[in-house]
Amino acid sequence: MPGNHLFLTRNEQVSGSSPLVGSSFCCDLQEKRKSGRTRSSPSYSNRTATRAWLSTILRPQLEPILFILVVGEEIGWRGYALPRLLATRSMLSASLILGVLWGAWHLPTFFIPGLPQHSIPFSAFMLLTIAYSVLFTWMYVRTAGSVLIATLFHGSINFCQGFFLGGIDPAREYWLLAFVWWVAALVVLVGTGTTFVRRPQNSR
Repeated sequence: MPGNHLFLTRNEQVSGSSPLVGSSFCCDLQEKRKSGRTRSSPSYSNRTATRAWLSTILRPQLEPILFILVVGEEIGWRGYALPRLLATRSMLSASLILGVLWGAWHLPTFFIPGLPQHSIPFSAFMLLTIAYSVLFTWMYVRTAGSVLIATLFHGSINFCQGFFLGGIDPAREYWLLAFVWWVAALVVLVGTGTTFVRRPQNSR
């Protein structure tokens, strides 16, 4: 699920807390900064201790759920939707359509306070999922339609981006990620030449 990884802070990686608890932690920290309170306040310390305790208890239950969500998404997007789009459309067209659908799927989460996507720009998130979609389509075709590889790639993105960019402001982070992943997507588009824009012969 794109976005959950963006709220894995460096403190969470040291303490081993779960991504879902970490997202709540980051949103709470942003609210405290806006109101002028600091990390040294008693209420902040109490909440931090409570969340650390909850993460110890909930992590074994949350990690399987997150894994199931990633697998479920890839079965739907790459296992079901992408091959049907590629049957009648070019790889680029299929990628753009699926990327928009992928981003729109998460739209309700942008209106729910407390969820990771609530504090980030939807336009940056949409650009990011479209860039992802281009790369996922290229990988899907290059691996003969392997949903397993797509799932592993999805999981590695969720882990690595949160690990390297955990301390950046969420809104700024999404724009940075969108830029970086679009550079990667453009490299793929240029490198594949006309392959990515060519429609399948049986669709003509």
